[in-house]
Order: sequence, then structure tokens, then C-alpha cells
Amino acid sequence: MGRLPDGQLTAQEVNILLCQDDYQTLYETNLASPSDVPWASFPLMTIPWLEAILGCTINKSGTNIWAEPLEGNLEQILSRPIVLDDNPWLKKLLEFIQWLVDFSAGKFPVAASLMRGPSDLLSAMRGPSQMCLDFMDYPDLVIKVMDRLSDFWIHIARFQLDLIPPYMDGYSFGQMYLWGQKKGAWFQDDAVALISPKHYRQFLLPFEKKIAGFLPVSGIHLHPRSLFVVDDLMDIPELGVIEINYEPYGVTLPHMLPYLKKVTQKKRLVLWGDFEERDLVFLKQNLPSKNLCLQMNVDSAQSARLALELVRSIWNESN
Repeated sequence: MGRLPDGQLTAQEVNILLCQDDYQTLYETNLASPSDVPWASFPLMTIPWLEAILGCTINKSGTNIWAEPLEGNLEQILSRPIVLDDNPWLKKLLEFIQWLVDFSAGKFPVAASLMRGPSDLLSAMRGPSQMCLDFMDYPDLVIKVMDRLSDFWIHIARFQLDLIPPYMDGYSFGQMYLWGQKKGAWFQDDAVALISPKHYRQFLLPFEKKIAGFLPVSGIHLHPRSLFVVDDLMDIPELGVIEINYEPYGVTLPHMLPYLKKVTQKKRLVLWGDFEERDLVFLKQNLPSKNLCLQMNVDSAQSARLALELVRSIWNESN
């Protein structure tokens, strides 16, 4: 991040070789940790790759990188072609994937980049407030744009997955460091927190179903403020994994519990966050272990070992 220049960022300014030491350090650090799943490499998740490929201006200031909304109204954006041939950001993304494959040389898995879903892409293209107004003012156009964006997402996912070789006879899920026997990827629609359940079902759910249906294995990332979508996600048979962040400054675990239980009954649940001992005790006492993957946010291999010892002591598991 610090090696990228501030201001408007272009694909040409992303020098992949400058990241080599960072990826080597991440590999060695995770190799020394007691995690149950292998660490995976993927292109810098701080870069909004899909938004850049769509034509959004990408800006950087310090440790922040963001996409600026596109110019024009919704109809003008819809009429504008999405150019993938010789697209500099797409070329850089695929170059990054291939570089990771070569750099890994089979030592660790490579996964697709962080890919935001249709609502997040629309929010970036229009701005969050304008996106919400578009739902009310131009519902037919919104559906057309969402359909187009979901097709675009599928194309970019396919380009990346075609470059990724197997690791230990399987593939990584990337950002959540899961491993499976089939190729897969995550998607997220954080902007769903800005809309109502009615608008979610009307404008977004059909296209999340399309994305999940394309992938051999699929997972979705959720924040606690978006848990109202869980019931609808249960009815997407192709969706295999739901990852939910636990954010102790927001929604409490007791409030999240009914949703967590629903997920574990029909899907696989990844629960990620900064857990204190009392949080872990609550989960052990109230949430079945079946279909649960607990991912604790730690800052070092030593912290990971201590966290694992704590988890094992609470769940009464042996080495």
C-alpha cells in the first residue's frame, strides 16, 4: 500500500514486484501459525479491481483506496459499453494472478481477488445515496444494470479462475482461507445494509442467485447489519458458505445467534472476528459446532497459538 503513489491511481502504477517481500512474509508467517486451513494468496484486496475495470476513477490517500462514481445518469451508464479488450485494469488483475501462480510454485494456493457484488458495484458507480434513490425512481433501469453487473462479475471471475491451478487436489476460497475440492470464490454486497428487505428481494437477490449458480462452490460475506438477508440466502441451493463478521462494537452475539443457528442448519458458517473469552464461551454454550468454522482475528503467529489453545480448552478438544 505504502509503495503506491497518492492521488489518482492507474493500473500502470501498480508494480507487482514491489509486493513480493510482503507476500513472502505473509506466507512464512502463516506457515508458522497453527491454522486449520492453508493461507492463500490473492491480488491486493485494497484495490477495487472490478470498479476500476468498469471505468471508475481510482484514488489513493495514505492507506485508503476508493472508487469515484461514474459521470452521467443511470440510463447513460447503462448505454455505455463495458470494454474488456485491452482494459488496463483487467490486464493488471490477470497479470497479478499469474504472477502469484508463478511465485507460489505450488507452495501455497492462489485465489481470485476480492470481488464486490452487484449492489456494491452500483453503489460505487452511482454513489450510495444516489443508488438508493435510483431504486425508487428508476426500478426498471436498476434491474437492467444489476443484470449487466452480475454478468460482468461472472466474466471477471471466470478469467481469474481459469488461471488458477489446483493446490493439494483442491482450491482455495481466498479471503476466508477455506479449501475445497472445486473452484470457487466469494462475493459480497455490503451496500445491502442501505436498502430494505423488499428492495433486496426485488433488485439484488435474483442476481446473487445467478452468481452463486455460476460458481462450482460459492460463498458470501455479510456484516451484522445485513443479517436480514439470511432467510433468503437459505433458499439459494448453490450457495455453500456464508461468512459473517462479528463486530463487537455493533450487533451483539445474542442478537446474531438466531441467524447463526439458521446458517448452520442448512449451510456452512464462517464466523470471523475479534473474540474475547466470554464470546467463545457463549458460542460454545449456544451454537452447534457442526458446519461452523471459527476464524479469529490475530496479529501474530504467537497470538494464533494462544487463541487456538483457548478455543480448544473451551471446546474440550485435544491436539
